[in-house]
Amino acid sequence: MKVIQTTIVFLIAVSVFLLPQPLMKAARAQAAQPEIITEAAPGVTIEKVTYYMKKWNGKENLHVEVAIKNTLKEAKRFKVKVKLFDNGQTNGALVPLKGTKKEGIKLPPAIEPGKAGKAVLPFLWQKNPTRISVSAAPF
Repeated sequence: MKVIQTTIVFLIAVSVFLLPQPLMKAARAQAAQPEIITEAAPGVTIEKVTYYMKKWNGKENLHVEVAIKNTLKEAKRFKVKVKLFDNGQTNGALVPLKGTKKEGIKLPPAIEPGKAGKAVLPFLWQKNPTRISVSAAPF
């Protein structure tokens, strides 16, 4: 009887200690989400902004991926700028980077109306950001 009571007390103590762990992890993960500020010029919408760590320049560094969509009535190239407020770094890219070939003719780099494109911007930063600013405009 004493063994059963001790076992029950032990199981209750362990469950009380382990139960909050998943809840705490979820709370920390939610608190770690950065503030993302987006600014899109007329003719472009910012569809998605994600970030992740990836090996670049010999270390695991931050990469920000920005997906945009052309809402103009003509094919256009766009410029995307990303700023990290943690360290003041800014990076930019042109979307699309290269033109395409159609029926043997080289076309200039442009996103067709209603189509989407993306840019991946690396940063020399080994931490998750707390605040990111993303802007997109026709080039």
